[in-house]
Parts: sequence; structure tokens; C-alpha cells
Amino acid sequence: MSETLEDTAVHRVTRQNGPAIAEIRKLSGWSQNKFAAYIGISQPALSEIESEKNNAEEPTIASIARGLSIPVAAIRNRVAPCAACAARAPASSRTATAA
Repeated sequence: MSETLEDTAVHRVTRQNGPAIAEIRKLSGWSQNKFAAYIGISQPALSEIESEKNNAEEPTIASIARGLSIPVAAIRNRVAPCAACAARAPASSRTATAA
């Protein structure tokens, strides 16, 4: 089965944003392991997304955005992390320090 142009565009945009996702996650105080569990994916899957080794499907992108309390468009448009990110994730789910 071949990808549509839309699928290819989503994958290309997602791959370009792995490091931004990692940066926002870290600024929000989440370890990779705890954030992956919080959004319902495995830690290796999140690692592959952040390191641009794998593409994320649209539902995963939406879960990441919800988990970071940012709009999906912020991931797609490579919006820089904001200073308020650290206050957005539930404190009980975060680690004491960013990992």
C-alpha cells in the first residue's frame, strides 16, 4: 500500500519535530519513560519519535500535544517551547528533574 501525499507530508513534518518534542517534554519536567506511559505509548516508541528514527501517526501526535498541553499545530509548525511549559504537566506524574 502506498502512502498518499497527505501521509507523506505528515510524516515529514513529524520527523522534523522530534527534537522540539523532546525539548518541550524536558522543559515540562517529564522523563521520557514517565511521559510515554502518561500518553499511552512505549518509551522506545517515544525515543524513536524524538530521535527522528520513526514517524508518529496522527493519533500519537495528538496524544503528545495533549500530554504537553500544547496545540497539535505547535508540533506541526515547530513552535519554540514557551516558558510556561514546566507548569503545565501534572506535578504528580513528572519526575523531580527533567531527564
